[in-house]
Order: sequence, then C-alpha cells, then structure tokens
Amino acid sequence: MKTNVYTLLKMCVSSWRAYKGFCKETASTRSFLEWLENDKFGINFIKKSAENIVPYSFQEKAIKKIIEESSEGKTLLIEAPTASGKTEIPFIPFLDQLCTTEIKDFYVAPRLIYSLPLRSLSNIMLERACTYLLATLILRFEDSGKIKSFFKEKGWLKDDRLEMPIGLETGSLIKEGDYLYGGFITVGTMDSIIYAYVSQRFPGGLRNPRLSLPSGILSTSLLVLDEVQMLQDEYYYSPRILNKILRQLVSVKVPTIIMTATMPTILKKEIFSYVNYEEIGEKKSHRGKVFVDIDFLKSGKNLFEVLSRNDILKEIKENSECEKHSLIVTNKVSIALKIYEKVLQHFKDKALLIHGRLNIRDKEDAEKRIAREKGLVIVATQVIESGFDLDANLILTEVAPPDSLIQRIGRISRRLGESGKAYIVDVDSTEPYPEQLVRETKKELTEEGESIIENSLQNMDATKIFLDKIYKEEYVINFMKEKDLEFAKSIHYLSKLRLFSLPPEDVEFTFRPEMYVTFITMDDEIAKKLHENKEGKDEIEILREEFEEIKEKLEMNSLNVPMSIAKSLVKNNLVYGRLIFFSEGKKNVVKIKVIKDKEAKTIGPLQVWLLKPEAYESKIGIKEV
Repeated sequence: MKTNVYTLLKMCVSSWRAYKGFCKETASTRSFLEWLENDKFGINFIKKSAENIVPYSFQEKAIKKIIEESSEGKTLLIEAPTASGKTEIPFIPFLDQLCTTEIKDFYVAPRLIYSLPLRSLSNIMLERACTYLLATLILRFEDSGKIKSFFKEKGWLKDDRLEMPIGLETGSLIKEGDYLYGGFITVGTMDSIIYAYVSQRFPGGLRNPRLSLPSGILSTSLLVLDEVQMLQDEYYYSPRILNKILRQLVSVKVPTIIMTATMPTILKKEIFSYVNYEEIGEKKSHRGKVFVDIDFLKSGKNLFEVLSRNDILKEIKENSECEKHSLIVTNKVSIALKIYEKVLQHFKDKALLIHGRLNIRDKEDAEKRIAREKGLVIVATQVIESGFDLDANLILTEVAPPDSLIQRIGRISRRLGESGKAYIVDVDSTEPYPEQLVRETKKELTEEGESIIENSLQNMDATKIFLDKIYKEEYVINFMKEKDLEFAKSIHYLSKLRLFSLPPEDVEFTFRPEMYVTFITMDDEIAKKLHENKEGKDEIEILREEFEEIKEKLEMNSLNVPMSIAKSLVKNNLVYGRLIFFSEGKKNVVKIKVIKDKEAKTIGPLQVWLLKPEAYESKIGIKEV
C-alpha cells in the first residue's frame, strides 16, 4: 500500500538537509553512494532527523490538491514566501507512486518535468531531485543493502557509480539532449522545455525527425514551472508567450504546477489570462528574521563607497569567521567584476564571483564552492536571486525593483531562529531595469522605511502590496508595445504548428525577447585540437568516439549570451570563428568546421562560435565589452 505522503515529505526535507551537510563536511558533491553510507549524514541520520520535521499546513493542502486533481489535468498556482518549502511539494505526490511493492498505475502522472528559468538553478534542482528519489527508496526499502540491490537490478549502479534515471535538459547547441526522454524525472530550463514542445528541438534531425516525441512526453507528464517570476522581462514578452502555451496545455489537460514567491498582479494577469486555474498560498513565512538598513540608499552611497568603509569590511570579516557566507549583489556584470576586484584584495581565497557570463565549467565550480565551503564572500548578479539555498546571513545589494530585492534578501537567514542583516545601497545607473521601476522603488523605500522589505519577507500580503505599488499597469502596457511585432510572429508560428509536421519555415518563434548565441571559450586543449590538421584546413575529421570526449569539453567551456553582447564581442574583434558539426559519408567520423570571419558579419542566434583566448578569463568570465 502507499506510504503516508507526509512521512515521505519529512524524509525528503531531511535528505536534502543531510546531503548539504555531507557536502560541506566532505567538500564533495554528487557522491550519492558515499553520502548514504556516511556515518554522520547517511541513512540513519536521515531517518532520525525526519522524525523531528513538522510539515507546514499549506504543504499538506497543496499535496492533497495535486493528488486529487492531477488526473483531471488541472493547473495549480502555488504562491508562498521564500524559504517556505514550496520546492518539495510537486515531488511528494509524484514520488509516492514509487512507494508500492508493485506499481500498477500512476495516479498522478508517469513522468515529472521540473523546469526553471536558469541553467544554474536546474543544476541545483538536479541534485535535489536525486536526494528526494533516494529518500523515497530509503522509505521503501529501509536498509542500504536492499537499496543497493535495487540499484543493481535497475542498472543504476555502474562501476560503483550511481546513475539515476533523472534527465537534465538545458537546450545545449553542442550536446544533443534527451528531448525529455532522459528519465522518468526531467529537470531543465524553461527554454529547453518550451522549444521542445514547439518542435524547435526534437530527436532524429531532419532525416528522421521524431517531431512529436517531446510534446507527447510532456502531455503525459506532471509539468512544474518554478520561479516563474524570473520570466518577467522588461517587455513582458516571455510571460505573454507562456500564457499562449499554457492555454494549449490546459486544453489537453496536462497537470501543471506554477510556483512563485514574488508575482505582481499584472504578471499573474498576463500568465493566467483565459486559463482556468486554482490557487494555493501561504501568507506567513517560516524563516529567520532579516534586519534591513537603507541608510546608504537614503544618502546616495553606491557599493564602491560602502565597501570602502572599515566598519562594513569588519562586519563581512566577522561574518566569514563565523563560517557564514556574505552576499554582495549587483545589477550588472560590469559592476560585479569591479566589485570582485575590490573584494579579492580584502578577502583573498574567500572571495567568489558568480554571474551569467561564466562558462559552464566555471559556473559549476562556483556553485560547488558555495555548497561545500564556509564563510565565502560571494559577489553575484541576478543569478543568485532564486533557487540558491545559502548558508548566509549578510547581504549588500544594489537597489532594484521590489521582486528582485525580496528574492535577493530572501537568500539569507532562511531558517527559523536565524537572524541576518541586509544593506540596500544606491546605484549610479538603473540599468538593466527600467528607470521608472527603480525610481518608484527608491521612493517607496525612503517614504515607508525598512519595514516594507522586512514585512514582505515574512508575509505574502505585504509582498503583494509592495509589488503592486511599483508594477503599475500603465508602465507595463508601455513596455509591451516595444515587442508587439516579435510577439505577433511567435503567435503566428504557434497557430501554424501541427502534430507530426515539420515546424513552419516562413515565420520565427522566440520564447525570450532577445535570442542568444553560444560561445565556446578557447583553452590550450581546444586550440590544439582545432589546429592539429597538418594541411592547414579549417576542417577536422574526428572519430565519433573521440568526438564524444571533445564534445563534453566544448560543452563545459560554453556559455550563452544575448545577441547584443555577441555583437559587442564581434565589434571588439574577440570572436575567432563559427563552429559547425556534421557527419558526411563515413558513419564513424564527425567533422568540425571552423568558419573564420574577422568581422563575423554572419553571426546570428542559435549558432556556436569560438571566442579568442583573450576574450575570457577563467573564474572571471567574458571581459567587459
């Protein structure tokens, strides 16, 4: 018979806490077998710790709603403050299906697709999903011997390494994805899920296209769209596109869960227009207290000025010595790079930089350091706003729109009993945010005081009041007009899309207001491989087995940047050439072709290009352009 779902919830919460403790203690990540067998944080600790966890009433209510209505294909919106336990909710009813000795049917769905706006968040969620799956197996089999036997029976154990059936979809242009077929749980970016659904990404290529496989899988899955507020671009473009797709999914009864902590009324209106949905929320948070200081904002002091103060540097130093992370969050990468130089001078090896213009290898290295080290001084941009469960209790942040401020400050003091300090400072430029939004936020903060943020962290009603004071409908309507043409093209594409047919060729579809280009940062190994052809041609033949190895290397050295940044790199002569991968004639040979173009006039979205070595610095990212 099925287990008590709330027992499973407690086990999942306990397992994630235990896994994070194991990572910090051992300075390792994704060593799942070693974790389960660890004396301090392993199976016995998980079971014992779970006994002391009390689920929140809104978690129980949401889980019950999913169990009752998933078979009917309902759409559910879950709104709750940061650090309130939203993440576990979709996993519990889905994983409860495994807590039977013989699975005869799936009362929720046979697959779970969990999507997030950023790749960095997807990587973290992948680890979390693994710990939840293992917690489910602990509950079902009880001891490690039976669990290992299950691993072997299912083929998950390979050379003493655990490979669980959980796929990761990031929409890479270098490595082919699993197209939602990588496991019965798939974690991925919203972009990769959406582009698969609209037949922009599908297996088989044009020779043997399996066009409807991704959409078919999605239609039989429980779909989760988490941190959906991060889709709120300046033009409200992505939320409007999401609405059109959501309406299609609802029409064919795909059970869908949308989760957020900071959704203005106008954003909710755009996403859920003509969508029948139910809403479950939690008004009060279950987190520690954060004390907010806006004196620097009132006096017009920017981050550089604040970080020149001895009292602030002393506070960061003391926080680090207490083995707690400190966050310094900027609105732009260019500012983050300069602040990092300053922080590096004072805090040496405790300084860490993370932003959106790092390649995958450097970003994952930064994420691992955050997970396993203590007392870091982290300089970050918006990438830190959601999904990161940090052991931090001090933050300095540039002023930004209210949802960004709440998310940033919500990264610290996330557990009951903890307390933290947040400083909000002024900016010289409001970019990349619209000037009206930042100006109105500063006005509201200076008139209402620190309590408007402190209350928003603790209560959803206060959050909504703050958000709706800033995100006024007249502002948003003006923002939308600038992308109406692109929006119309994408809607036209969706109207022409048909099952089992190639995607429309005469019209474009974009999920984001600005498309991206994939760049590969060139290190010595890649440079050697691309120049080893003795004839001096810009075309290299590589055996397929060898190509798989170099493909992984290229993937880890890649990053996606918006077209505007790509054009700046071209202008500054930092682009080496375009990479094209293709098989021709010989089945076991793959060709890599480098098309050199000094001016790179042909650069366009969804292409793969090589950066010159001087364009990128390890751990720092793309140099300022």
